[in-house]
Amino acid sequence: MIELWYLAIYLPYCIIIQEDMNNAIQIFDSLNTYNDILNLIGVQENIFLDFKTTKSEKGVLLEDDRKNFAKAASGFAHQEGGVIVWGIDARKDNSGIDQAKNLVPIPNVKQFLNSLMSFDKLATEPMLDGIKHKIVYNADNNESNLGFVISIFPQSSREHQVINSNSFYKRQGDSFVPLSTSDIKSLFIRTLAPDLWLSVTKSENNNPPYASDLTLFLSLENRGKGMAKYAQILIGFEPNLLPTVYDSTGNSNFRNLHFGYNVEGEYTLRFNITSDIVIHAGALMTICRLIFSRVTPKKFKIKYKLFAENMMPIIDEFEVEHNLQ
Repeated sequence: MIELWYLAIYLPYCIIIQEDMNNAIQIFDSLNTYNDILNLIGVQENIFLDFKTTKSEKGVLLEDDRKNFAKAASGFAHQEGGVIVWGIDARKDNSGIDQAKNLVPIPNVKQFLNSLMSFDKLATEPMLDGIKHKIVYNADNNESNLGFVISIFPQSSREHQVINSNSFYKRQGDSFVPLSTSDIKSLFIRTLAPDLWLSVTKSENNNPPYASDLTLFLSLENRGKGMAKYAQILIGFEPNLLPTVYDSTGNSNFRNLHFGYNVEGEYTLRFNITSDIVIHAGALMTICRLIFSRVTPKKFKIKYKLFAENMMPIIDEFEVEHNLQ
């Protein structure tokens, strides 16, 4: 059985306003219960976090909702990504920064969620891929159809214009503002940068003599418009879990990269692509194959760090699950 999935995360490098709200994914993942929403009262908006209310009562997006959504899709995409929490009223505090003041839960929140999801592809040109939404119900009562929606917008290496408008936005402090000429120039330069993603292919072998062998093929895919140079990836495993490592052809002779063990703290393997090798835009380069013989845990995690010239470092982990006996 072969499965393919892609994993990536963007790390923020902007100045953060609140230490506990300094990453869009961290914010999105932390909001799952009504108590999590209550704890937002008093929190200031920042470059990653925005609060919005809606006057919609039937779950249909109103004009203001569509405008707020489209600005966020464009603005967060051109920065480091961000989150909107729908159903919170924010007002300026003594420092002039918008701060969450009151909860204003959304009626017909399930329908409102569906409306947001339908609007994803209509907000910007081109469409911003990777937008996600989830509901937190008022008082955690799933039967009430009253609650809040959390929307996350990823960073993008492309320019995203608000549809039916000539405007491009960026997130600045607690507001969305139009891009200046210098901003557009910087964004254009960013679109020429590499954008490496880790691609993992899983193969489970139930045939003798390799029964119970699990193989992972690790590749780097360049989804950006620029060439990726001096790429490096560090791989870490859970304790007492170490695979046999081979190159893309199944040999131990790595020709296009340098390979080593015991590299840095929790990271066990290091792969450095040689300086004369580049990963062109749209190209996929297989780094290695990892073979786990008679793997005991049915589910385990692998963490990694990914670096390349002119690209923000990526630190992430992925979960592996198998059906071998």
